[in-house]
Amino acid sequence: MKLSILLPTYIVLTALVEKFLKNKLNIGDPKGLFNHFNKFHKWIEVLIITGIILSFFMNALYVFILFILLYAFRAFMEWKFDKGSKMYILNILYSSEFLLLLIILILFVERESYAI
Repeated sequence: MKLSILLPTYIVLTALVEKFLKNKLNIGDPKGLFNHFNKFHKWIEVLIITGIILSFFMNALYVFILFILLYAFRAFMEWKFDKGSKMYILNILYSSEFLLLLIILILFVERESYAI
């Protein structure tokens, strides 16, 4: 399957899953960009985001891994400090989406690199 077909389909499906989860679990939209619960949370996110920015110049694989780590860390912190908002469920979804996208791209690039 071509990447030009796979990626738009993936994006549409993930948007539909997110909308479904928001409606089904009654999860509201976040207020603001993101709220930090404490200084530790803030500084770990600053380090991860700095790593994402720096990894754009190194290897795309690191970008995906750091996004997975960022959303997994956010999910953990929201689960620990704000279970009532249920936003941690969406962050688990985002982390899983990046993991799935990483796997798809690795498989696609592997196959394409051997094509003659």
